[in-house]
Amino acid sequence: DGRDAVPMSPVEQLADDVLAAVAAQAGDTVTVDLGDRTYPVRIGAGILDLLGWEIRRTLPAAQAVILTHPRLWRRFGVRVEPVLAAAGLAALVVSVPEGEGSKSLRRASAVFDRMATAGIDRTAVVIGLGGGVIGDLAGYVAGTYMRGLALIHLPTTLLAQVDSAIGGKAAVNHPRAKNLIGVFHQPAMVMADVETLKALPMREVRSGLAEVIKYGMACDAELLAYVEERMDALLRREVDALRKCVRWCASIKARIVHEDERERGPRRLLNYGHTVGHALEILAGGSLTHGEAIAIGMNVEARIAWRLGLAAEEVVRRQEALLRRA
Repeated sequence: DGRDAVPMSPVEQLADDVLAAVAAQAGDTVTVDLGDRTYPVRIGAGILDLLGWEIRRTLPAAQAVILTHPRLWRRFGVRVEPVLAAAGLAALVVSVPEGEGSKSLRRASAVFDRMATAGIDRTAVVIGLGGGVIGDLAGYVAGTYMRGLALIHLPTTLLAQVDSAIGGKAAVNHPRAKNLIGVFHQPAMVMADVETLKALPMREVRSGLAEVIKYGMACDAELLAYVEERMDALLRREVDALRKCVRWCASIKARIVHEDERERGPRRLLNYGHTVGHALEILAGGSLTHGEAIAIGMNVEARIAWRLGLAAEEVVRRQEALLRRA
């Protein structure tokens, strides 16, 4: 409005400095370097409580739309809503049913209706609180509503924290194919609070580990060795092991996205197991989780590589043994 900014009082400045110090201690930061669209991936335990402060210092948002599942909102809404209110953001909460069925144009249209009725405009930030389905739907909605809104991912599954919340790919399904209709829309921030994984069903923890093993097999032998060594700790959901694992995978993803945002080259590595896996997901009609389908896909694709002489038998056996443990 042309006026000079009002300087902070000493008390306000000190409070801000303390919060910055707490944020630095509470989590690690992986940077996804995309020029003027660069964004941080915050990884830590308990960092969900810093959401409002992070938004206030990084985004000029006046509205917030939280896209989530009813079960997740019952569990985490009591933490998210107050911190947004403290940052001056009244939240429109839009809940969608759990499951792959919510990744559809019909569901996205219903979300658009809620947002339009509530008067949501370009000053809003869309916040996806959930796993891969919520992340995809939130990314698609944020990328297309009014030609693009700011987006923040709050991934609550291991799979989303290590993979799908990072990199800007967002899509909904079509009867002819999974993820057929989508956009590249990078988030303004990702906040991966590993404490949320304590509420995760064990089947979902195991599914997420399939994507972690994918990173090890396709991108980083040291990560693969770490997962072999710390598998029991990861299955017990020990915070330090999870935090290191999420940070490691996020760093790999950030590097690859920096090199190839639009998946024209190196980023295709991250589709290892997905060609067969996606087909299995569709054929299974919901009886397989994404991670389970990808694990099977990795086994099939590794065997193809072995038969073609592109991978040694010991590599295939090592992968299968690790996937069985997970």
